[in-house]
Amino acid sequence: MAKKKNSKLVPIFSLIIIIAGLVVAAFLIRRPQNFKPQAAVSDPLAGVSAVASGSSCQCTGSTSACANFATQNKCTANKKCQWACPAQATVTSPNGGEVWQRGKTYRITWNQTQAAGSTGLFLYTRGTGGDTYLGAIAYYVSNKEGANYYDWTIGASGTTNPPDGNNIIVAVGLYDSNASLISSDKSNNPFTIVSPTPTPAPQATVLTPNGGEIWQRGTTHQITWNQTRAAGSTGLFLYTRSSTGDTYLGAIAYYVSNVAGTNTYAWTIGASGTTNPPDGSNIVVAVGLYDSNGNLISSDKSDNPFTVVSASVPQATLTSPNGGEVWSRGTTHRITWNQTQAAGSTGLFLYTRGTAGDTYLGAIAYYVSNRQGANYYDWNIGASGTTNPPNGSNILVGVGLYNSSANLISSDKSDAPFTITP
Repeated sequence: MAKKKNSKLVPIFSLIIIIAGLVVAAFLIRRPQNFKPQAAVSDPLAGVSAVASGSSCQCTGSTSACANFATQNKCTANKKCQWACPAQATVTSPNGGEVWQRGKTYRITWNQTQAAGSTGLFLYTRGTGGDTYLGAIAYYVSNKEGANYYDWTIGASGTTNPPDGNNIIVAVGLYDSNASLISSDKSNNPFTIVSPTPTPAPQATVLTPNGGEIWQRGTTHQITWNQTRAAGSTGLFLYTRSSTGDTYLGAIAYYVSNVAGTNTYAWTIGASGTTNPPDGSNIVVAVGLYDSNGNLISSDKSDNPFTVVSASVPQATLTSPNGGEVWSRGTTHRITWNQTQAAGSTGLFLYTRGTAGDTYLGAIAYYVSNRQGANYYDWNIGASGTTNPPNGSNILVGVGLYNSSANLISSDKSDAPFTITP
């Protein structure tokens, strides 16, 4: 006799299958919430365009008769029926002609007739052959009936950011709960994306010292420069100039004034060393501008060298006549010279130059102008004598500096002879 099957197991087994089916169905229903169309692989809006108002609408309800009503009026006349239309979207901005700059944030806006399962925003370029899909701007953006917006920061060109151009299109796509596209819309006309004009690096120009100055060690002088705008930081540096180029000595100061316009730094010239140059007439100051990472972005130097001298002995440099001038007797000419500092007194003298050397003729004047910097004396060339030279092309002027005890401490002469004519 065959063994009888337990009939109670069949309903239990069926119940397990039903429960498992419900779990799978619940998973499939929830799955579209994590849906993302593949960006930059294929056009997510291909095959479905913006649906015209009223098309694809249908009459639904609790009775099968609802399906027979083809118009909204007939459908809604039956209380058991309702007129259902898919959600529609309309892009309102950008909608053509806008010029948007890369690096800035702009508001994309669109209207929806109702909330959909989800909403996405996409990028295209428009050409004569149609629209080319670039990629997604964002998924799961605002999704409600009425006005919606998304604030889009346009970054570097890439999948979610378009290249520069005047053929850019934005599109909005509406998806149902199964992540199927139900409607879409694009900008009516292209808009433009432009990259900002690069900001030029700040520039610096040294104003002083810029050549010819005589600065005395132990004194304070203003280094001045202009900047087109502020940089990360500014530094001042020392060089000596020679026929082979400039040799770096060291830094005067870092993190000095750093503003657009004129800047100054009060520099006290101390003993010769890293931040103070040796005595000489070949000194150059430089200004350097740095970015926030400490990288040099621009610089400038004195156009010509200036002079640094020690404070212990005043120095004089005759600047005119300095060789080649032709001065007529009976006329007045300006003798000029520079002094590194005031001395006890200053005198001007006459010489003639020959093959055996310079011959002293006499003094032009004692106790003339005696100050740091530029000095001058207006000399009226009279008849030949002690204070006036003979006619000739071998005339020299000398300047002498004396201390308070009337001892000569420094002097200088014309570099080359000049000429006196009748």
